[in-house]
Amino acid sequence: MALLAACSTVEGPTSVNNTPVPPLPSTGAADVAGAADALGSKIVRHGKFALNTYDTRDEKYIDSLSGNFDWIDEGGALVLALSTTTGQTIATIKANDAGAVLNDAKGNVYTAPTADELVYSVVGQRMPVSDIRNWIRGKASDTATSIKRDSSGRISEFRQSDWVVQLFDYDAIGPKRVYLMQDKDAVVTKVRIFAR
Repeated sequence: MALLAACSTVEGPTSVNNTPVPPLPSTGAADVAGAADALGSKIVRHGKFALNTYDTRDEKYIDSLSGNFDWIDEGGALVLALSTTTGQTIATIKANDAGAVLNDAKGNVYTAPTADELVYSVVGQRMPVSDIRNWIRGKASDTATSIKRDSSGRISEFRQSDWVVQLFDYDAIGPKRVYLMQDKDAVVTKVRIFAR
């Protein structure tokens, strides 16, 4: 894939699916090394995702989105490319300790101090991007509660940051299926991640 070929450095690719991706602010080598130690080794995942937001008061879906993803996480830098099921770019997010940049399909560029703040400013909904970086590794933070484990001792479910997280179908990298659910202020948000 073009995304993998372009992501040979911590800075990430300059384009995904022929859509230019602006560079991130530079970060010091010590910051990158610290983040790599905290998150572990490089993870590359590809697959499908689905996001649904349901308003329980009005009994209707507010938002639905599904498609493909390419996730490249080198500890110090994250590149997340989202595309439709037909391969058209939805958005590309790049994040490191110095900040986050989102490039959408229309060529608009958005920036924020963190990936979480970036997604909130663009879509108006809080999504736990920084937490997902751990969750796809099969890890939960110290603030996680109600932790359950499968018969192999791997984390299978927990609560963290207002989210119920379920992890299934582990391989050498981590869980291949990640289910997230948040029920807050009469709005239920569900995210399903299916990695190959």
